[in-house]
Amino acid sequence: MWAKNKIDSRINKDYLRVVKEVFLFIKIELIKLFKIKKFSKNNSSNDILIVNPCLIGEAMASIPAIRSFIKKQGSVDIIVSPAQKQIFKKIIGVRNVYTAKSNYQRKTKNNFIEDNQIILKKYDKIIILRINKNSYQIIKNIEAKEIQTPLKHFILYGIHLCKSALFEKIPKQWKNFNFELLNAKDKEEVDFDEIFKFDKQDIKKINELKELKVNQRIILLHLLSHWPMKNWKTKNWIKLLKKIKNHYPNSRLIFIGDLDNRKIVDIIKSQLNFNVYSLVGKTNLKDLLLIIRKSDYFIGVDSGPANMAYLTKTKSITLLGLEPYMYLPNNTGLVIGRSKKRGLLQVLFLEKNNLVNEIEVEEVFDCFNGLVKESIIVDDFLPKYFSIIIPAHNEEKIIGETLMHLKNLNYPKNKYEVVIVENGSTDKTYEISKSFESKNFKVVHSNQKGVSMARNLGIKNISKESQWVIFLDADTLLKPKFLNKLNEYLNTHPWVTYGTTTITPSSNTLKHKLLHTILINGGDFLFKYLHRIHIVNRDHLNRVKYNEKIISTEDLLFSKDLARDGGKYFFLRTSDVVSSTRRWDKKGYIKPYLLSCYHAFLGIFNKNKLKKQKWKVIR
Repeated sequence: MWAKNKIDSRINKDYLRVVKEVFLFIKIELIKLFKIKKFSKNNSSNDILIVNPCLIGEAMASIPAIRSFIKKQGSVDIIVSPAQKQIFKKIIGVRNVYTAKSNYQRKTKNNFIEDNQIILKKYDKIIILRINKNSYQIIKNIEAKEIQTPLKHFILYGIHLCKSALFEKIPKQWKNFNFELLNAKDKEEVDFDEIFKFDKQDIKKINELKELKVNQRIILLHLLSHWPMKNWKTKNWIKLLKKIKNHYPNSRLIFIGDLDNRKIVDIIKSQLNFNVYSLVGKTNLKDLLLIIRKSDYFIGVDSGPANMAYLTKTKSITLLGLEPYMYLPNNTGLVIGRSKKRGLLQVLFLEKNNLVNEIEVEEVFDCFNGLVKESIIVDDFLPKYFSIIIPAHNEEKIIGETLMHLKNLNYPKNKYEVVIVENGSTDKTYEISKSFESKNFKVVHSNQKGVSMARNLGIKNISKESQWVIFLDADTLLKPKFLNKLNEYLNTHPWVTYGTTTITPSSNTLKHKLLHTILINGGDFLFKYLHRIHIVNRDHLNRVKYNEKIISTEDLLFSKDLARDGGKYFFLRTSDVVSSTRRWDKKGYIKPYLLSCYHAFLGIFNKNKLKKQKWKVIR
């Protein structure tokens, strides 16, 4: 019994209940075969019932798709969890709202169906987005022409989420998944007033709240999730609030959430020497949605209020430790997350060492500071500025192709530049490079040889607008969508400051693919090493440069220096970076790789001897 209780205390049973939904979907598919009564043509109602009894975060993310569906198909009835009823009643085109227990069965009012007419009513179609035992008991007795379950989509999406978490990729968002289930038009930006219609009394009630009747910047704070592995340490919240108030004294900090938040709010209040305010336990979800809309900023740990902030387009910061990241904002919020592939496990197991607690106070404050200055917005369509530096010495055979690929990048031309540093070439490298010069292509000439010298010279010639610098080998090609994907990755991983990518060999042979995977990509990933392509936040380059006194393994030493400078490493998996195999074709893999390992050893333990080593240039 003790062992069972210990296991139960560590397992997140909430997520295991999701598995039960699959079996209920299968049951309903059987009902479709044997128990559905058909309407006569004269008795058809053309009514639609949507079933969606889920958690707040999931429900809020589904609202844009439901509203889009209504605009196309007409009014609907809907079944939701009890706490969400008042919000869904305000959606334009929702006729009747009924309630069933949440599919996670958290402690709440034990609301079942509130109006018996739904049991007797006939529907043209029932569309199930989410299901549980309670809502299943309701709909199995409803007469309908058609019942649509998401069984196939649900299973495939579950596999997709696991793969995305495992390979640290951003998954298809829950919002977009709902658009697919409803076969609705996916409009990325939906105005709040196109979705909801609130009464004047609703608005008046919020406007008269004394906590909001101020001429100050209003910052809402949601500190506590029902799942403990999502919660940030109390001491971190205290440090963050002190920092915000110190830098922005004309700010009003207001806590929101249910009564479970009261204890942590009281602790935090006792540690602060300035006034903070609380609406904890004082509002329903409908009022909270309007409060979030009226506020300037939201900072929190849970997908429920965070998705409400996304709906209202309130600037927000969400702290996440868990995979999968399926509730990301469109363009008014930031997500700060930690995963390291263990995030998926923490969804299922209530570990004490929460990944969310690896998020530092400084990171959160820096992001908030950026939001205030309107300089940090997570959106593919607001791109970062990239400077691409290419050292080029006797590269006439390949430099033209490399630059042509860069010219054809599918990225705003005013948001990236290419700096070619031609150093001491005796062929036509300089002339070929000059032929590409334009507004965002620049050629710098130097008689000094050495890749480190060329890269450092390139740093001196980048634009003042530059945010990220990409050091690219002259024989490495970038595919058209690379910068878009890199921009998306950096926006959704704002804590990283330097890193590299997977390298695809230009030769398609099995030998090259296998050895690149093991020796190049595997080595970079395991040892946090930069190879062929170095991607660095510009701020590092004010303090860290390449060592010009060595001619080999300068990338390794540069990587170590970035780490010592407080850098956060990333490894982006992509097939959009293709590098020449010319060195391996001429010298094989083993000898150059062993020589690199020897030079790396010298770089760590005997730099003076490394300076005397020679490295043959292969062209």
